[in-house]
Amino acid sequence: MVGVTGRLRCEERELAATNGFVSVTAGPAIIAVVSSRGARDFSFRLPPGEYRLSLSAEDCERVTREIGVPAGQAMLDLEAIELEATVLSLLYGEPFPGWKVTDARGVEPTVALEDYRGKWVLLEFWGYW
Repeated sequence: MVGVTGRLRCEERELAATNGFVSVTAGPAIIAVVSSRGARDFSFRLPPGEYRLSLSAEDCERVTREIGVPAGQAMLDLEAIELEATVLSLLYGEPFPGWKVTDARGVEPTVALEDYRGKWVLLEFWGYW
């Protein structure tokens, strides 16, 4: 058995990717699912062979990576694996984009979100989809 280690990173958000999951498959079979809950590092042991890793973390897109685990080696360090930030996570901390009211009870169509600065605002999004 070979020890496999690695770290998840998301440089776009300038943070270590946390709450990650790594699933290990060989052919159609899932071999293991490893959680790095609250941390960026992961480690597990595998017999020598070819595997597919599916890696994901909080606020990051899923990445698939093929690895070969060589025989006669105690450890295989995959080092830092870069994950891309989701589009939504890149908007954290940014101001709310401009919006237009098309039909709302009790407000003029020219109302802007800035008109309610410092007040509670409830936005309810719904639709038939």
